[in-house]
Amino acid sequence: LCIALLSGLRNPFALFLACAVGASVLEYATSWLMERMFHARWWDYSNYRFTIQGRVCLAGAIVFGLGGVFLNLVAQPFVARWTDMIPPLALTVLCAVLLAVLLLDLIVTVSGMLHIEDSMKALNDTVQEYIAKAGESWQSGRQTLSDRLRELSQSRQDVMLRLQKTVLKALNRQQRRMIRAFPHFSLKSKRYDSMLEAIRELMRRGR
Repeated sequence: LCIALLSGLRNPFALFLACAVGASVLEYATSWLMERMFHARWWDYSNYRFTIQGRVCLAGAIVFGLGGVFLNLVAQPFVARWTDMIPPLALTVLCAVLLAVLLLDLIVTVSGMLHIEDSMKALNDTVQEYIAKAGESWQSGRQTLSDRLRELSQSRQDVMLRLQKTVLKALNRQQRRMIRAFPHFSLKSKRYDSMLEAIRELMRRGR
């Protein structure tokens, strides 16, 4: 979008402002839409200064602005010299194939994430049952699931292996990939925060 919409802007300062504002608006809208679709928060800038509802922040806008200037004035002219050598028909076919791959990736990702809250609920019950059977029952507010898992990893490797297999079975590939890719991913229902932390711990140990 930066290249397609702002290629006519050659003034670096004007380009910086357009990219910073445009990208921040897009990031805010994406965060809001994804929260409504999945009942989850994917990133959170609340710990940064000058933020709007934790969805966008000034530091991010500056990075987007600088990135836009680099893309339009430095990278794109270099790339254009190579793409101009590709025959128009071949370029059209290549773009169509890449667009199809992009849309397929979007469909697979969205369909895989739609029911993550249901998966989390089932997994939360199963993991707590495993921990309770392994020893002292986990008490909310006293000890986090990830803390309990660290203790189990030192004494009950068999339980850890079963828990890792349970996570792999309960969460599909897209859900695991997105939880790993977004460190600040959290569901609107805060009761699963400790569960998400425990899942990340299990996935780290399962590598």
